[in-house]
Amino acid sequence: LYPEQPQECLTLLELFIESTNASLGRADDSNGYIGDIYRSLTASWLTVASTCYEQEKRDILVDERDILSHAWVKKVKLLADDNDYGTKDSLLEDI
Repeated sequence: LYPEQPQECLTLLELFIESTNASLGRADDSNGYIGDIYRSLTASWLTVASTCYEQEKRDILVDERDILSHAWVKKVKLLADDNDYGTKDSLLEDI
């Protein structure tokens, strides 16, 4: 889907990422394999989210860009705060 349909890709990534706590809470991830998959999904989310943000920013008035920026900051913060298993540790570093 990416880069042709970034918004749809972002939605799918978010659905997968939402399953992080449930998956890691039920599975034995002592080798870190599952956590690595979720870390990779988070890195992909950041790439796709950046593209979506830039597209949205181009499509709105200059006066509304501050509102858009705050909305994306809030979205990233919510994602980073939901980090019980440390799969989103690098999220804020990579921004």
